[in-house]
Amino acid sequence: MLEKKKIVVTRPLGQEKSFIKLLQNAGAIVFHCPTIKISPCYNPKEFLSILSEKRYDWVCFTSANGVNLALDFAEKEEKMDFFRAAQIACIGPATQETLKARGVESSLIPEQFQAEGLISTLQKENLKGKSFLLLRAKGARKILREALAAEGASVLEFPLYDTFPDPQGLQTLKALLKTNSADVITFTSSSTVRSFKQLILEERVEVLPETLIFASIGPITSNTLLEEGLWVNVEAKTSTTKGLVESLEEFFNP
Repeated sequence: MLEKKKIVVTRPLGQEKSFIKLLQNAGAIVFHCPTIKISPCYNPKEFLSILSEKRYDWVCFTSANGVNLALDFAEKEEKMDFFRAAQIACIGPATQETLKARGVESSLIPEQFQAEGLISTLQKENLKGKSFLLLRAKGARKILREALAAEGASVLEFPLYDTFPDPQGLQTLKALLKTNSADVITFTSSSTVRSFKQLILEERVEVLPETLIFASIGPITSNTLLEEGLWVNVEAKTSTTKGLVESLEEFFNP
């Protein structure tokens, strides 16, 4: 259990509720301080052109954000058949569940919920000559696109959204840090880490490993924490919010 542990959730507004509920059910006191916000960045005319082509064998989603933005647009333009005709690959269960809730079934989900796992699973298929559409965040890691191209697939990467610091959430977090009111800060993406690092640099907020526990959803986020000169006390064994809560419980109840 996480009884009375003061835990910060840095996920963007609109994605925090299920995570907060899991933490509260485990007995934690939760503060929602979104360090990032999501903003669409795609050109509607270009996206409509893509959805009108109907020539992709696979569509890859690497976040629930991408699913919701893509399907919102497709529904508005009456292009949902595009997604029903293609095979859909999802990076993890949250993305898969978001798709299913929107009436679209996925064809593939990896055991390891990150780009490397998706690559490994897709490589079991014959990818030569297959066409892929990657719908994801601007500035996402190149590894997925490069690995598919190396297998002989044609790949179009179409960024749907970008992430930016959330000023209000960061100010709330700054106040918590300055009053030592948090025991744990959770990070569920590299962008939440980078925005947090920007906060402590710009505001000259001191954070110390002796007094603050950093918890990461998986190895990619953990690597970003280390690259930014921070630390990792807890890493989820399964890269989901449920897995992160379970790993926190194991950390506090060895």
